[in-house]
Amino acid sequence: MKNRIGLVLLMAFLYSCQSNEPQINQKLSNQLIGEWRSVTMKLQLKTYKNSPSEKIVEVNENNWAQKLNMQPIRTFYRVDGTYNSLHLNLRDSAVLNPSGRWTVIGDTLHMMDTFPQRAPVFKYKLVLKGNELELFGNDDLDNDGQADDVYYSKQRKNLNR
Repeated sequence: MKNRIGLVLLMAFLYSCQSNEPQINQKLSNQLIGEWRSVTMKLQLKTYKNSPSEKIVEVNENNWAQKLNMQPIRTFYRVDGTYNSLHLNLRDSAVLNPSGRWTVIGDTLHMMDTFPQRAPVFKYKLVLKGNELELFGNDDLDNDGQADDVYYSKQRKNLNR
């Protein structure tokens, strides 16, 4: 009887010592590897530039070029935990190509730009359905010092690579 109680107490102790912190989601990480092209993006900039006004930028694959004067963003996630997001103008020249490190913890994609400059970690809730990826997050997109802006992006995996 004492051995059984001791075993139960030991198991309870070991269970309580387990971390409740979300762990790296290897399954989602593996599914993310490859090239993803933006299909839809919505930016809701609340208190735009510290003003009481709000600005909304919304584009999709049908109006991306006209509204942003660039091609849809191409993001490459690599096995080694690095990424880059290639921004091309309409003449196929790179205008921006930030890169850095990424990981998936639980259901959240963590991205940290290391080039062209180090940036804070961006965290996006990740929903992956087949070859479509949706990212949701709050950031300081208008650089007003408040992480009150809403980011949404839908991307499609390039299966031709």
